[in-house]
Amino acid sequence: MTAMKIKFYLLALGAVALLSFGFTNGPEKKRNVKNDAFDFGESLEYRVHYGAVTAGIARLEVQKKPVTVNGRECYHMVGKGISSKSFSLFYRVNDRYETFVDKEHLVPHKFKRRIEEGSFKAYTEVKFDHQKKKAYERRTGHPDIATYDVPQYIQDAMSAFYFARTQDYTNAKVGDITHFENFIDQAVHDLDVKFLGREVLEVEGKKYNTVKLQPLLKEGGIFRHEGDFFLWISDDKNRIPVRVESGLVIGSIQVDLKSAKGLRHPMSSRID
Repeated sequence: MTAMKIKFYLLALGAVALLSFGFTNGPEKKRNVKNDAFDFGESLEYRVHYGAVTAGIARLEVQKKPVTVNGRECYHMVGKGISSKSFSLFYRVNDRYETFVDKEHLVPHKFKRRIEEGSFKAYTEVKFDHQKKKAYERRTGHPDIATYDVPQYIQDAMSAFYFARTQDYTNAKVGDITHFENFIDQAVHDLDVKFLGREVLEVEGKKYNTVKLQPLLKEGGIFRHEGDFFLWISDDKNRIPVRVESGLVIGSIQVDLKSAKGLRHPMSSRID
């Protein structure tokens, strides 16, 4: 039960936090990030399953209109992880992640996380000051706001997913490793991602040209795991996750793309 709990938490939200890393520039540099991968109104839905057994769904949405935070125009992204009816009979999950991301610089100004897993419930809210390189966190059970030192332009678990999609793997070579950082659970965490090549993958009865990556999860970092961990993203301009897979003691659990709406570009990676 404990292993399944960890795996479901990881993978029901895998589409959200799977690429939980950020990007760090020099201490006083300004940056403008070219985003040609996603836009307002995008909606992605995933099926979380162990073999034929559906454990739940994960949804990622960019709200249709911009919002203003700290005087800046922002994307408002919402991620949800919800257990299926059958899975909920013995372990219910209803998690919601939100981030408010600067449209120009693609950094988060505010992050919210509401966790409902079994009998456990928690709420976290983080505000970022990228110039002062500080994160201010308020969470359940702690009346005071905690202050943390973070690298400038750090990402949160939700915004990192979208920032990662702006990266270009066109000239990547097999074995290339990229190092990232993000802020989650009161700390800055490291994550290395290895490029494994390109692969044609069948998901939910559809075939895609994909880029295959392997997050190299470090002990004591964001995730605990028992086996290899892989990610396939669409080999097109949208660069959306098509499948996430994590090894278990027996078999593996997967997060598979069910639907993609409001994409910025045609899904040219799809093989008809």
